Amino acid sequence: MRRKVLPAVLTFALTALMPWSASAGAVGAAVEAETETSGEASLEDIEVGEAVIVGGVSTGEDILGILPPVEEEEEEEGYVIALDDLNISIRLKDFVSVRQDEDGFVYIHTLRDGSIPYVIVGSYDIPYEKVADAFTNLMSDTYEDLDVDALIEGIEIGDLEFTKVIYQYTISGYDAVDTRLFCDYRGTSYMFGMKEVEDLDFTVGEDYLKAVAGSIEQLAGGFGDYEYHVDADHDSLLFEDLDQGGVGGGGKDIILRPEESTESGEDAGKTFNEEDAPYEGIWIPFEDGFMLYLPTDWNWLELTQEQQQSGVLVAAGDASVGEPMPFINVAAAYEESVSSMEELAEIIEAGGYTVEEIGMVNDLECLVYHDPTGVVRGEMFMYPLDEESGYFFALVANNYDRDEETFDSILLSLSRYEEE
Repeated sequence: MRRKVLPAVLTFALTALMPWSASAGAVGAAVEAETETSGEASLEDIEVGEAVIVGGVSTGEDILGILPPVEEEEEEEGYVIALDDLNISIRLKDFVSVRQDEDGFVYIHTLRDGSIPYVIVGSYDIPYEKVADAFTNLMSDTYEDLDVDALIEGIEIGDLEFTKVIYQYTISGYDAVDTRLFCDYRGTSYMFGMKEVEDLDFTVGEDYLKAVAGSIEQLAGGFGDYEYHVDADHDSLLFEDLDQGGVGGGGKDIILRPEESTESGEDAGKTFNEEDAPYEGIWIPFEDGFMLYLPTDWNWLELTQEQQQSGVLVAAGDASVGEPMPFINVAAAYEESVSSMEELAEIIEAGGYTVEEIGMVNDLECLVYHDPTGVVRGEMFMYPLDEESGYFFALVANNYDRDEETFDSILLSLSRYEEE
């Protein structure tokens, strides 16, 4: 029997209702249920089964048992990448892409390709003792509100001595922090910088910057002695493709929201690969034809009658991090006057939310939105799938700012499910 979807005011689906209490059941456990979504639905009528079909959740004992522990893999030392035009190599870990621009500067994107935050590497034909002042003059000409927050000389990283300069200025209404390290390496002045927007948690971290700068080595041997190259002839390197004169280089001031793209042309849709998820997870199918990839160490959250009546079907979160707890809930909503994503977007924006985009996620048309504070980010799609019925499902990431990487992966995992 197909579960009936509770008509609910659309506003309830956009945010979650508190408080939540963590149950003893972990998301790594599986449930089989066919439960009415009314407020009187019993959460105890759950049978342990081989399928993972969530129409209601158990809040007591583990539903199917915790998955066996996963053996931790030994941490990799990173990838040595030859920057041929700079005549050096660097060692990298935890990056999304490495790209060289037409001016010869190399960008290491750590969160999203083409966007702040990033590390930038370059070299100059200027004596080391003059390069910091020359670069500051460039930045003064580029940013009217530039503030030189600090200039520190004599910083030792490995066997090299660096001069550190911290700049602050505004990008697209946000306060940017721009840190640069300058050094003399074998007679050439090199610059290692990182550009961050702390208000958006778009950060790299000084330890990461120092690790990159400290890994500098002169190129040795021939081209074939390095597996990975970034230079004028090989201007980009994506992590997903791996086997697992004057002064320039101020940097690119591009800030992308989590699902934006710099690619041009028709959007073919975003796809999810569970191997790229930043957590050990399990697929949770829903009997309405979709499924999500959730962290196995998250907990199911107990629903109150009010929450069920408001349209919330299931919720799970990370109880280990304390308050406020990051959690995601799945809610059903109905708006009789809505028959398209564009009409839905108008209602959401009228409610004070920002619609990031309407696009395809794993072949499902979705609307992605967030609240002004960045605490809530959600994804809505039609029910039944691909039909204009006025019914919608909402995946709502609450306290999104506490674990953006995990939430982005969960939202991206939304996929079709067909019972075998």
